[in-house]
Amino acid sequence: MSSENQQQQNVYTIGGVKVQFPAKPYPSQMAMMAQIMKGLQRRQNCLLESPTGSGKSLALLCSTLAWQDTEKEKAQRYNGLISQGITDPDTLARAIGQANLLGTSGVDLPPEGSQVPPPTQDVPLTPAPPSTSVPATTPAAAAAAAAAAAAAAAAAATGGGFIPEDDDDDFRTPDQRFRDDVEADASQEPPADTQENVDSEVRPPWETAEEARRPKMMRVPTIFFGTRTHKQIYQIIKELRRTAYKHVRSVVLASREHTCIHPRVSKLRNKNEECRNLVDPRKGSWCKFYHGVSKIKTHADLAHFGFDTVWDIEDLVTLGKGIQACPYFAARSLMTTAEIVICPYNYLIDPLIRESMDIHLNGNVIVIDEAHNIEDSAREASSFTLTQDEILEARQDIEKLAVLEMDEHACTELIRMLNALNGWVDLNSDKLTDYLEFNRSSKIFTGTEMIATLDHLGIGPNSFPEFQRCLDTLTEDTDPEELKPRLNSTTTAMLKNLFLIYDFLIMDDMKYRDDYRIALIRVQARKNAVPNASGWISRGRSTVGWEYSINFWCLNPAVAFRYLCSGVRSIILTSGTLSPMNSFQSELAIPFKIQLEANHVIEKNQVWVGTIGKGPTEQTLKATYRNTENWGFQDELGRLVLSVCRAVPRGILCFLPSYAMLNKLLDRWQNTGMWEELSHIKVPMTEPRNGEEFEETMALFYDTIRNTRSESDGGINGAFFMAVCRGKVSEGLDFTDDNARAVIAVGIPFPSIKDIQVDLKRQYNNTHSRSRGLLSGGDWYEIQAFRAINQALGRCIRHRFDWGAIILVDERYQQGCLSNGMQQNKYTRSLSKWVRNKIVHHLNFSMALSDLCQFVESMKANPPVKPYRL
Repeated sequence: MSSENQQQQNVYTIGGVKVQFPAKPYPSQMAMMAQIMKGLQRRQNCLLESPTGSGKSLALLCSTLAWQDTEKEKAQRYNGLISQGITDPDTLARAIGQANLLGTSGVDLPPEGSQVPPPTQDVPLTPAPPSTSVPATTPAAAAAAAAAAAAAAAAAATGGGFIPEDDDDDFRTPDQRFRDDVEADASQEPPADTQENVDSEVRPPWETAEEARRPKMMRVPTIFFGTRTHKQIYQIIKELRRTAYKHVRSVVLASREHTCIHPRVSKLRNKNEECRNLVDPRKGSWCKFYHGVSKIKTHADLAHFGFDTVWDIEDLVTLGKGIQACPYFAARSLMTTAEIVICPYNYLIDPLIRESMDIHLNGNVIVIDEAHNIEDSAREASSFTLTQDEILEARQDIEKLAVLEMDEHACTELIRMLNALNGWVDLNSDKLTDYLEFNRSSKIFTGTEMIATLDHLGIGPNSFPEFQRCLDTLTEDTDPEELKPRLNSTTTAMLKNLFLIYDFLIMDDMKYRDDYRIALIRVQARKNAVPNASGWISRGRSTVGWEYSINFWCLNPAVAFRYLCSGVRSIILTSGTLSPMNSFQSELAIPFKIQLEANHVIEKNQVWVGTIGKGPTEQTLKATYRNTENWGFQDELGRLVLSVCRAVPRGILCFLPSYAMLNKLLDRWQNTGMWEELSHIKVPMTEPRNGEEFEETMALFYDTIRNTRSESDGGINGAFFMAVCRGKVSEGLDFTDDNARAVIAVGIPFPSIKDIQVDLKRQYNNTHSRSRGLLSGGDWYEIQAFRAINQALGRCIRHRFDWGAIILVDERYQQGCLSNGMQQNKYTRSLSKWVRNKIVHHLNFSMALSDLCQFVESMKANPPVKPYRL
């Protein structure tokens, strides 16, 4: 680390740990770092909400990496003693300060609003412990000093599997583990010479029982930092480069979609399958990039090419192209010695991806940023949909192997299972009497009923292990000289997903079987030609027909999440919009003993938050489904939008509950001329569903904002973007400064009551609300709505010196407030803390508009000023 970088850092002592910070932290950052430090030291989980723009990512990085640095120092002392043969428990405990650490209790920080202490001043998270170093006069200290330098590098780099335990642990390691097989599309490891040795935790056969009881080397926990998208990973890297910890050994994991540099494969849709073929020696193909991984197999190799600080995946891709080394496999190799691993958080949550990427979380720290959708992600990770067409295609693939007389028993058993599932679908195709609609019908089974059905079909739980062995047989690596055919990656992935669900259904004595609902669904869809009974595919165009699917829906996110967390030291969930927070602990079934709702870093006068229950002509605005169908509502909302667009310059975002409502408004406003009138004030646009079209629309939006900053003629003063809650615009896109001077939120985005999974989840929660402490189905349903709207509102204020208006358009936000003078009701209490504390209820639209205009003029005349240091 350069001295220049050290001089730019402020140093704060938090919980006895010196944290280097690249600027004077905001009170919310100090509060957040204190809670993180407490959680890491006590092996507890953290649930932390800090508004967007409050420096959340920087606080996460600096606090966790500072704590990791102290763990390195402890490991150096501890392992130095062990290397000298010192095994006295008291001496070892003193070396790492364990006795003092386990005996302390937390002391809260000063209130958030208090003045931030100057650098080097201690923030009293825990009582200051006595010196943790061994006294210099003892023989142990002399021995440790001689060995410390030699042991430090090996201890920090390799470890040995021992992490001191305490009694206040949020996790217990279960006996059962996930399968050991590796996902087909990522089954190839880097070439053998790129693997780096790490100490094994398995007892060698020559080790005696007495040797096994001796203290093991202390391993420094790795930090796994997950966020939602690759764009957000770029922001994390950008923040990390600002810190004193930018030289940490890091790695960014990404899919082949983002990392493949093969000139032909990188242009294909299915990169996984073709990559697998190229690196398979039995195929006779060759990938020079795969075999060039040894050039950048270690962090020292990267430093040789100038990568001595943290890097993003684009940096590794650029380097890989230059030296002809595969970034995908290089990253996997670098992960073995990385101190911080940064990746999309589905890499951590999804058990199949964890296996395929060889991610091991035991004893390590998990940080999940932008975790507001973590419950949905965990349910999806333990759910699976299998169409009847996929069953037939998989059967055909296995039959091809059977014809070649490849592992006859394995092929026969898997074909038998697929035939049984296919026959069950056919047998029940005319019994789909649940959730009837004109183009969809279904039949719902509980997990218990489905297991009984599988037993009846002869493919029940007793057969699951054999099916797994058969799949392993057909996918295992063999001698390249044999040129043995294998299943294609699509069939392999399908079977692995299916068997994962089987594992979830039967694990722990079928504890989770009734956390599942299995839906056999028939839906009208455009279908491609499928093989007939003889295996032939008829020619002709695709047709509209009935598609059948077996849907294994997990209604309990704890099924996947508890095994994600098993053995983990601490898990830290953060987001700008976790509110309402009371569902996380009950839904995920793990304790969050440390929780925080941080204040925003902006001044009160930088944001205007108002509720509006009536429009410009005094018509009530209550955006229920029935009301939004009414032309009167649509026209009144249009008049409100026009008024706001005239009052607020530059960018305005308008979030609606659904695409259906967006399309209704667009059609109505285009027919009445209101859309045309709006186009004379701002460039109007709507959120498209198509990915390519979305990127073009966003580019147009940002260009419009830039161009209207200096142009005063023509009457156009910005852009108006009509979007949808839970859409791409509301989830993580950056609308800094002029890009979003106002956010209009229309209605409350409750999930669709016609969604089968939503209805089943509500029923599930009602059934288990008392026995498991879950929220009722109604409470859960409301929380989904407010978490979505909180995320949308977070698009407005993006940093300390931003300003903007939040306009909540729905009469329900004012219920009971105007008559009795209350600021909050059941609806506003579910908004994020920084929003709900600033709400002003307006009696009518004219008062709201007048107040909004005064706010805008005040901000234009006296905008927040950025100090020189930023």
